[in-house]
Amino acid sequence: MRRLGLIFAFATTACFHPEGGGDDGSTGASTGTDAGTTTASTTSSTTGATSTSSTTTTAGSATETSTATTSGAVDESSSGSTAGTDTGIQPGCGGFDGRVVYVNMDGADLEMGLVDNAPANTTSNASLVGTWPGYTTGDADQVYEAVLEHWAPFDVCLTRELPAVPDYTMIVVSSATYQANPNFIGFANIDCSDSVPNSVNIVVLAEEANLPVATKAIGLSKHIAHTFGLESVASATDDIMNQFVGTTLNGATFTDTCYVSTMTANCDSAVACAVDEQQSGPYLENLLGPAGG
Repeated sequence: MRRLGLIFAFATTACFHPEGGGDDGSTGASTGTDAGTTTASTTSSTTGATSTSSTTTTAGSATETSTATTSGAVDESSSGSTAGTDTGIQPGCGGFDGRVVYVNMDGADLEMGLVDNAPANTTSNASLVGTWPGYTTGDADQVYEAVLEHWAPFDVCLTRELPAVPDYTMIVVSSATYQANPNFIGFANIDCSDSVPNSVNIVVLAEEANLPVATKAIGLSKHIAHTFGLESVASATDDIMNQFVGTTLNGATFTDTCYVSTMTANCDSAVACAVDEQQSGPYLENLLGPAGG
């Protein structure tokens, strides 16, 4: 099951998808507030076997979107660095037999399709259709390196080059302002159990929002994780999946703690927790494997 949405982050976070005062609901619409300045709205639709949910939240002065990226054991970007022990991996993650995430900072023209298909620049979310400028802010390398650290514990390959593999998740990162709102961070797809191999997400890290590198990286990693089936969680400032990116600690990781989900995608990400809870670290390790595994 897959859910789509929009998310806003606080001044210290940059993300896609709505993750603010309200939860991403599977049906109907919901609104909520948090910290006095956060609002969220949720809508959903079902097309065939694919269920999609769209949400938008504002939290403080920034917006956030969640996406799932892989950087775990290997990074094969020409402008990045190696974060793992695997050998024999070529640029674009060529030769890597695990999950690959394309962090596309060059921009993309996305067309509408029945399902996401990153290699074909196709998205199933109408909100993502169109031309997305690339990420031109000077801190691109710093943001990317911070994202690599988030994903280092897992057996995945993250690249800023066009992947040299047939299947990959693509996260398009743009520094342009979205619809005159510099606080909007982007869109995210919650792909339960990673059922869609070629997911597409957008992260908007508007240059004029002047967000810190750590916040941008947390927002980007969070949206990458959404494409692997992780949802936002409440009161988890030490966890990258914290509902409000702006309140997430700079040193946040994917933790072993059971946190209550703020969304209703109902992904099976509880691991050893209650049904309405989530453990981001163990879930990703079970799904992707440990680094070098």
